[in-house]
Amino acid sequence: MTTNIVSRFEILVISLETDLERRNLLRERFRRYSTHFKLIKGIDMRDATQPISHTVPPPCPRLTRKPLKPSEIGCALSHMLALKQAAISNARTILILEDDVLGKDEDIDTVHRISEQLPPHHFLLCGGQEGLRGNKFLYGSEEFGCFRLPSMVRRFVTRACCYALSPSMAVAILERQQACLHRSDDWHTLLRHEHNVFFSNLLGHPMDLSASHIEIERTQLPQRGSWKRIWADGIGYTITTQISKISLPLLGYINRWRKIDLQRK
Repeated sequence: MTTNIVSRFEILVISLETDLERRNLLRERFRRYSTHFKLIKGIDMRDATQPISHTVPPPCPRLTRKPLKPSEIGCALSHMLALKQAAISNARTILILEDDVLGKDEDIDTVHRISEQLPPHHFLLCGGQEGLRGNKFLYGSEEFGCFRLPSMVRRFVTRACCYALSPSMAVAILERQQACLHRSDDWHTLLRHEHNVFFSNLLGHPMDLSASHIEIERTQLPQRGSWKRIWADGIGYTITTQISKISLPLLGYINRWRKIDLQRK
């Protein structure tokens, strides 16, 4: 990683202070880049006995029926810390990683190469979609060696384990989070009205979710029936999502969008 690249490309790693083993594994995966990682200390909200030292934005009204769990609040606040750092960065692009992301140095090389071609105000989701139900609804137009994601497709992408963005985009997302707290990977909402949203399937997320702090907390909660899930998500959102699923193949054909292949090389 040359000095010129360092000045234009910054890498932030979000990790809880206690997750030393994860950070060590991450350094093994990305040996060449690991010396340039800048650590963002994650916020753990799972222990209710611990005092809260961070300002928590008000919850979003639309999440009243599906409130954020403590681990999700901590995750969102941790990403806000990373976004604050990205917003004041002098780099053209900042890559934000969670400490369990999968990949190799060459994948980050590609992230950097693509980001150099993107418009000055940009967001690039770098993968992490393994095992998700929305995978078969991912379409986009090929540009800059990646895919531009239409706004209606963004409801089907999730996870915040790996994304790259410009300082100006970090400011935009941060402002939305400060207004009311969304889940850190609610890209459909956080990137609303943004045009330069791209996807490239370069980095991965573990298929085994047993070590995921958020997934562990979710599995401890009672499972909801289908009607309760619809009520929690909102009837309007559910109907729009189903219409999108039905219409995407036709819209993809009309707009010459390609179905995105999620096989990583």
